[in-house]
Amino acid sequence: MQRGVWVSLLAGVLLSLSRAEAASPLPSVDLGVRELDVWSVSLTSRRTDADWWALARMNSDFEKGLLRSPLRVFRSADAGRSWHADVEATAAVENALEPPGEPQEPSSSATIDFLVWYTPEIGLMAGSIGANVLRTTDGGLTWNHVALPLADALWVYDLERAAGRTWICGSSRNIFRSDDAGATWIELRETPFSSNDRCVDMSFQDAERGWAAGVKGFLWATEDGGTTWRRLEPSGQMPEKPRSRERVAVMGDDTVVRVNRGLLSTYVSERLVRTSPLTTAGSGVLVPLDGLGPRRQDTGFGWKRDSWFGWKEGQIVLSHDQGLSWFVVGRVPEAPLRTLAITKDGKLFAQTQAEKLFVSMDRGRTWKRSTAWLDAYDFAVATGASPEGLESPLHCLLTTPEAAVKVRFDIMGCFGGTESQLELDLSKNHVLLSGHSDAGEKALKVRSRKLPRDEGLRILRALVNAATQQETPPGCYSTIQYKTVIEWSCSPKESWRRTVAFDASDCGQIARVDLAGGATPLSYARSLGVYKVASHALEGAAR
Repeated sequence: MQRGVWVSLLAGVLLSLSRAEAASPLPSVDLGVRELDVWSVSLTSRRTDADWWALARMNSDFEKGLLRSPLRVFRSADAGRSWHADVEATAAVENALEPPGEPQEPSSSATIDFLVWYTPEIGLMAGSIGANVLRTTDGGLTWNHVALPLADALWVYDLERAAGRTWICGSSRNIFRSDDAGATWIELRETPFSSNDRCVDMSFQDAERGWAAGVKGFLWATEDGGTTWRRLEPSGQMPEKPRSRERVAVMGDDTVVRVNRGLLSTYVSERLVRTSPLTTAGSGVLVPLDGLGPRRQDTGFGWKRDSWFGWKEGQIVLSHDQGLSWFVVGRVPEAPLRTLAITKDGKLFAQTQAEKLFVSMDRGRTWKRSTAWLDAYDFAVATGASPEGLESPLHCLLTTPEAAVKVRFDIMGCFGGTESQLELDLSKNHVLLSGHSDAGEKALKVRSRKLPRDEGLRILRALVNAATQQETPPGCYSTIQYKTVIEWSCSPKESWRRTVAFDASDCGQIARVDLAGGATPLSYARSLGVYKVASHALEGAAR
């Protein structure tokens, strides 16, 4: 598509966006508040009102290729508004987690899932630490192993406290209790659980009365601190177990923090006051933004929230709480900017006043210049243009008298993969189809199959639709990858072919793209869509 066509298609959308922005004042933000390099937050805990702790894993550790990123300690002195890494506290935790014998990577196998403070000096950590918990009596300067009364390792699934007592349960059938702030532990002998029905959740009203639930959904009650239990009969259908579990920490008399991956949502008196990642302290200076991107509400992987993007010169800011708090995530290499746009799969575009297009695959942290036609196509759709009114370079396959297409569609995994190929040669009267595939139970090979032109056009139309349909995140990841490459030429005189490539994980639901181009609006990946069209076409020709 020519450059002028793209500009004319986008002009109306951009004009409407600028008018909407001018209708309301732009928010002012502190550009000193910046996102820390944290991939996920495991937990938060309040040591004192002026000392909150968070255990987190870093993006940079995963980029270095570490199979399991070690836990780092971050601390906040202002009720979670800003955080800083505590190197000494991190070293103390790493030393406590280091296995005995030869030195190893401290957090290679151990995990910390719970951190509670009894006093500013006495704290307890639990998780997967063998048959132990960790305890400090000096405010976290050092941590010591406290042995549990069992021979095998335990992964703690829940830790509860009430009236001076502490209970833990997990991967074994046992429930353990401490009456001295975690210094010693006893096994409660009459546990209601077994190796097939492990304890996953507990709640205690006081030192004697409490409840416990197992993986099979049965609920048990105790009135003597866990010494004995009785099964409660459900009054109706048992509730379905949630697919994911957010961690919630009580951080004060009226303050609760909910942890969801890398985000902390802080509630005061049941009112949300902030949702953000771990951020630095700001400068205290507020400046108005130059513009706001479209507001986005998502439920896909990494986007389970309202995401508002904005910019100041080349700096990109983000809010996860409808503008209550903002933080800087990155900088576009060139400024000033004209607009931001977000695709369904979370790809972020920035267009400069000079009409240069930049793209970010990590929510604005890093940027690169884009000249790819597919990015221009996706940007146009993200800014409001209808896909039906746009044409990509692939669309010439549907109108030209002669064309050639080659589709390579492969599967790659840890234990090998498959290679497949489909070729279509379109002429004025017919289409020649050939290809091979070893992905099924039996290898397929089609040397040269002549099809009516209309049938060939149906296949081409399905390929074009599959390659340009907007992607939506599947919310999962798999080591099995689908990789597809389309090469095409819309003129027999062309000595070169255009190319576009896709890849996606083999997980989650995908939209079923059939030869008529129809699709069910589930999570969708272009690589899987092209793969299905190509494989179905080859299977049909082999019959």
